Amino acid sequence: MMPRCLESDVLERFARGELSGESDAKAETHIATCRRCARKLASLPVDEKLLEQIRDADRSRREIAPALSTLNAITERLTTTLFHAPPPGFV
Repeated sequence: MMPRCLESDVLERFARGELSGESDAKAETHIATCRRCARKLASLPVDEKLLEQIRDADRSRREIAPALSTLNAITERLTTTLFHAPPPGFV
């Protein structure tokens, strides 16, 4: 027996990222195996506000990437120095 298709409101909430972790995972698994639900999801209207928020987040991520890279390198050097080097005066 095939699992029932997702209700339209569930698909809409999935598209907006409003489902809880378990519900989101179940919906994603169902959509991956159900052509009908995948088509319904693809046909939903685009939420322009959400799309702009995603674009803004992507721009922000790209803008801070160099700083994060530098911070990660500094953190790695400090961690190596503090936790892997012998104490001063240790012979």
